[in-house]
Amino acid sequence: MELTLPHMTPSVVSGGGTSQARQSFSTNMLPDWSDELDTVTRIARRKFAFAREVGEYASLVEGPGQEPVSSGFYNPNPNSNPKP
Repeated sequence: MELTLPHMTPSVVSGGGTSQARQSFSTNMLPDWSDELDTVTRIARRKFAFAREVGEYASLVEGPGQEPVSSGFYNPNPNSNPKP
């Protein structure tokens, strides 16, 4: 959480703009593919391993050029401080 919360901004909804009905925040995290101990890299590698196993995508390879790891936060109490 300490990796994502400081970087979160209001989420953009379909059609552009932010939602008036809910408070959600998101950020994208780019793995450092050269650092195997980096938390985001480890999460990304686990997601790719899962996709290979469950989806039977033997040739799916993680690395530069792939989508970032996304993180979302939905404020359960919209009357509280809106920033996570």
